[in-house]
Amino acid sequence: MPAAVNTISLQDENIPIVLVELGYFWTAFGGFHGDKDADQGSKVIARAAVEGDNKDLFLNIADDEGKHAEFGW
Repeated sequence: MPAAVNTISLQDENIPIVLVELGYFWTAFGGFHGDKDADQGSKVIARAAVEGDNKDLFLNIADDEGKHAEFGW
């Protein structure tokens, strides 16, 4: 994961960095425990990749409920 300082320098060069929170979904890696399947967990990745403007997501996290939590810096 890029450090905050590196992320800010990438913003100056118009290189977007988007953090995505998938949530906890059931796979073999997690012992098949979780609240959703892998298809549901991957939807947030697709949404963050294609919806809206990446500049709106800068220094934010896209989660699986469509919320964006702003970092404190």
